[in-house]
Amino acid sequence: MESDYFNKAHYIVVQNSSLVEPYIEQHKDFLRSQWPRNYDVWVRHHHIETFSDWLRKEYQSDENIDEQLYLSAM
Repeated sequence: MESDYFNKAHYIVVQNSSLVEPYIEQHKDFLRSQWPRNYDVWVRHHHIETFSDWLRKEYQSDENIDEQLYLSAM
């Protein structure tokens, strides 16, 4: 339960960063490609729950990513 609150709070902070904005739709597109039969409501919910982890894993080895963006995904 506590991790659920943390994920939601962290998502709200991260989502409001202009550095993260380009990656939000990319993550939603990823979710849609993995689970094409799910509705947009599911995608939005799952996006909130998994965005930070996805962002961290997806770009942790990318040397071109802005350090501030990487730290915001932590």
